[in-house]
Amino acid sequence: MNNEYMTFEICGTLYKLSEYDEAIKKNQATIPYCYEELKEFPYTVRSLTNTNLEKIKEAPLFILYRNLKISFYDFLKDNWSFEDQLPLSTSTNGLEVYYDSELAFKHIKNNDNYHSVIYETFRVIQDLHYLIATARWALIQAHRILHFRSGLVWQDGWEQLWTRATWLNNAIVLYDSCFDKLVQAIWIGTESFVGKVGLNRTSLYDIKTIDELYKKCWHRDDIPKKMPDPFKSMLSSFRCSNWGYNVSNYSQKIKHRGGMRYDGLFPFGQISIADNGYDPSATRNTKDIDVVISELKEYHIAFVGLADSVTEKLKNVFWQHGYLTGEDITF
Repeated sequence: MNNEYMTFEICGTLYKLSEYDEAIKKNQATIPYCYEELKEFPYTVRSLTNTNLEKIKEAPLFILYRNLKISFYDFLKDNWSFEDQLPLSTSTNGLEVYYDSELAFKHIKNNDNYHSVIYETFRVIQDLHYLIATARWALIQAHRILHFRSGLVWQDGWEQLWTRATWLNNAIVLYDSCFDKLVQAIWIGTESFVGKVGLNRTSLYDIKTIDELYKKCWHRDDIPKKMPDPFKSMLSSFRCSNWGYNVSNYSQKIKHRGGMRYDGLFPFGQISIADNGYDPSATRNTKDIDVVISELKEYHIAFVGLADSVTEKLKNVFWQHGYLTGEDITF
């Protein structure tokens, strides 16, 4: 049996993915203690409870993937472990709501425009929090080697690889957008303090729509020229890291070259004859999907740390200039 992509081993016999239902029924007598759980396994996206999970721990059912033999139990545990390794931000959620009343009160009391600027900064940071969560979900789906029943036909596992690649491409673009969103939050939070933090640039007060606001925001390439310290060094260090550079590069390929090529997803022809120095095999430029997922996991961890640090420093700037109270602010 072709094991190039993925197959099942159930009670010592190999089966195609499309033969799962038939195989489970055929081996019902061998696995009566977990038959009901495994019969429903492909049809649900719900997680098995710990009790039900323990029932399949000793079951002779395995996924064969890339020369690896993975039990159903280890497959599910690996999914949960991967999710646990992707922390969510601790500082970027709820700022818009948390400071809403305080900012409104101080704005009326002081009759100035800076509080609305801070509110807009927090709103962008809230959008960043949602974007990180969306990118995280896409990465989790890309990591999962076996997807449950969907509109795809289960055959030899190629469809599973295609599904993962689709989720991964989405995750890459979303994570790259997270960086841009963070740059926008810094720009709104610092560029607006004309005369307050030594940035004598154009005021935001004449901007009427969010689209106008984003058009004026710094581009990531402006970081070395325009962004104030300490934000400049924080973002530059992240962008120069291996994962920061790679994710940005991958995103450009997806957006401008039609996508990433992953090993095994789109088989190449056999022609390898060089023509005047041109070698078709040299243009394949494929990536191992699991390696890219690992890179994106490291990106997520590092970026969440960066977002938390930037958010705390922005709150510090606002607090130092009297626009927020010092309570509940960490440094």
